Amino acid sequence: MKILWLCMIVLTSGGAFASPDSLRPFPVADGRALRNGVCLADGVAYLAGEFKTVGGQSHNRVVAIDLNSGAVLPWDPDVKEGVVACVVAIGDKIYLGGTFKSVGGQPRRYLAAVYAAKGAGRNSGLIAEWNPGPDGLVDAMSVGPKGTLYIAGTFKHLGDLSRLRLAQVADADHGRGEATAFDPQPDARVNSVVWDGAFPGQVLATGFFSHCGGQERGLVALLSSASGAALDKQVVVDGTANKEVLRSIFYRGVYYSVGVEINTVNGSAHSNAFALDAASLTLKPWRADLSAGAGALSAQGENIYVGGDFLKANGQPRRVAAFDRQSGELSSWDPEPDNNTYALLAWPKGVVLSGYFHHLAGQDAPFLGELGLAGSKGVERESAIEEAGKQLLGGKTLLAYPNPARDRATAVFRVTKPGRGRLILADLSGRTVKTQDLGEMASGVKSVEMGIEEMASGVYLLALQIDPGFGPETVAKFKLAIRK
Repeated sequence: MKILWLCMIVLTSGGAFASPDSLRPFPVADGRALRNGVCLADGVAYLAGEFKTVGGQSHNRVVAIDLNSGAVLPWDPDVKEGVVACVVAIGDKIYLGGTFKSVGGQPRRYLAAVYAAKGAGRNSGLIAEWNPGPDGLVDAMSVGPKGTLYIAGTFKHLGDLSRLRLAQVADADHGRGEATAFDPQPDARVNSVVWDGAFPGQVLATGFFSHCGGQERGLVALLSSASGAALDKQVVVDGTANKEVLRSIFYRGVYYSVGVEINTVNGSAHSNAFALDAASLTLKPWRADLSAGAGALSAQGENIYVGGDFLKANGQPRRVAAFDRQSGELSSWDPEPDNNTYALLAWPKGVVLSGYFHHLAGQDAPFLGELGLAGSKGVERESAIEEAGKQLLGGKTLLAYPNPARDRATAVFRVTKPGRGRLILADLSGRTVKTQDLGEMASGVKSVEMGIEEMASGVYLLALQIDPGFGPETVAKFKLAIRK
């Protein structure tokens, strides 16, 4: 029971919960973010889209906002001559995809890696040596296994290598962007590609295609994460073909998908939204019905957040909605935007929305705003979560579970002195094999998930370092076993 409770624990570092009924002070933008142009790393929201200024500052197409303070960070990759359509974070690197031609004052078309606003790079500079070289738009990405990145778009080649619309490349910590053997060759656009370490052997692609991975697969294809070959599991989605949107995310063992003019899934009536069990690719009993299309999708806690062109959700007036992740029951949460929402980023303290609206919750919020989570109870909820962490830790300062672990482990720890935190994983000889920057942390019990897919079997020492402002201190160690 303690383990189930701890699944709700999140990293916190100051700031208060936004009320679900009120708008939190947030930077003003002059344009919207795009549906794949949102990601979260170290408490920072990275947004990409049509804007040129955010918070009164020049930020052409991409911006970093500290979610705990609401401040626009002095991070600017200097993207020019085009749009940033998608953004993904891996470690201390941010990956940008789009139609741009220049990043950081250097020629770079369609795909680039830059240093994150918080991390080892300490700047937004272009990582010049990383260059997969796509010859067309990249507008969807996903973290992949063992130091890789999945990319999707209109490209036909990566450098001199033929790769049609969907590919896998080495990330900037593991190569120069070389393409792997993954080559599913979809016959039309892929709108989203989804991989998660809980199911490392598979990757989900959704889009406008009718063939993918060498097999007939319409709109949805489950592929081998290594080769790109279609797996035997499949789903039949029937609707009016639309090349703009069929977007999916993975959350707690389920693929959630929203789209445009989706009518049936495996013969069962569904209105533009459905959920598939990731293990079997069978339909889940998730009944979220939308009166029109959707493309914005995010998840946090017990809710799935959806935005798009619809005016009703489950028969009730909504332009953006929160559904129970298991049943699809509609929450009372309703920001009441005065126009459509096209990007969502739910995080442990709130939900960031972006679209063509100018008002949220009855207040001015041109293109961008943040509200509290559906059903949030402010600091009362945070206190309950922290209490669950204390019960699991007992008298310890640091632990990780499961132990032994395979692809992911959750570190739980107690911070007694506020400061910048870091987790360090070392082998028994003392050689550091992985680090994870935690950003600035307030005192209290924290939890963070670590991806260890690339780690070999063995026994490792996990160390927690805190820098209160005058140098890092190792405050606790824990012996973690990894078994593959």
